[in-house]
Amino acid sequence: MVTLRLPVPPIVHAPVFVAHIVKVWKDAKTSAEQMGLVLGDILKNINDEEIILCGHSLGARVIYSALIQISQQDPKINKKIIKQVHLLGGAIKCNSDNWNCASRCVEGKIYNYYSINDDILKYLYQILEINDPIGRNPIRAKCVVNKNVSQYVSGHKEYISNFENFVNTKT
Repeated sequence: MVTLRLPVPPIVHAPVFVAHIVKVWKDAKTSAEQMGLVLGDILKNINDEEIILCGHSLGARVIYSALIQISQQDPKINKKIIKQVHLLGGAIKCNSDNWNCASRCVEGKIYNYYSINDDILKYLYQILEINDPIGRNPIRAKCVVNKNVSQYVSGHKEYISNFENFVNTKT
């Protein structure tokens, strides 16, 4: 008896691959949010320091989670422990209503740097989250300064290398 083994067409592997990508994304998102809680606890215990936070992609999610954690722990918080926040190509949904809450522990501004050229956020994030990310769109909150940096950033990995080009530009 001869056994004929035919190669499995790539299309059969597609659901497994997609399921893997979804799992990896959910795990990374959960880890970022958990790290934000840890960062929030650390920041609350720092005294008399000027703290400027800067995060790219999921790092922006870590910062957002930390700001929410600090601000929600004490609803009457009036201690501004963060001087500034810079979010670059943030992997956070645009329509979050908590930016005003997040800003309560920030003395200065929260800056959102976004680029319409960020294809990772355009395709991968929007497919996984079914939502628009702040890394491609302005945040609709008065406490946030939005900067369209599309002229400097043509891809998701270019925010950090071009940061000095746009951090001091006018809105």
